[in-house]
Amino acid sequence: MDAVRRVLEAGGRGDLSDLLSLHDPEWEGFIPAEYPVAGTYRGLDGVRAFVEEWLDAWEEFRVEPEEFLDVGDSVVVMVRYWGRGKGSGVEVHDRWAYLYKLRDGKIIRWRLYASRNEALKAVGLSE
Repeated sequence: MDAVRRVLEAGGRGDLSDLLSLHDPEWEGFIPAEYPVAGTYRGLDGVRAFVEEWLDAWEEFRVEPEEFLDVGDSVVVMVRYWGRGKGSGVEVHDRWAYLYKLRDGKIIRWRLYASRNEALKAVGLSE
């Protein structure tokens, strides 16, 4: 779980170097179609592209972790986010669930879910 906490902290600082060091070179991230910068991202170049595309969409953006659930080689994190769109100035806020899968202490998979229940189902649990 330490790698997940560190990656969230590094993201909050905008520390791309630290972020990259916490990801496995075979990393894969997925964002469903209904979200900004939807798609599948792969490898360390994918981490970089995802972070740059995501941050480019926002004038300001914050993610605050609220709950960490250790599920074997995976971690579900409930986050509250707030952002102000670049150009539009529109404020958005919501709660999401992040699902991280780890291998040898590094993040190998990441996926965004709309709810805690969806993320829990993905790891074979329910509320």
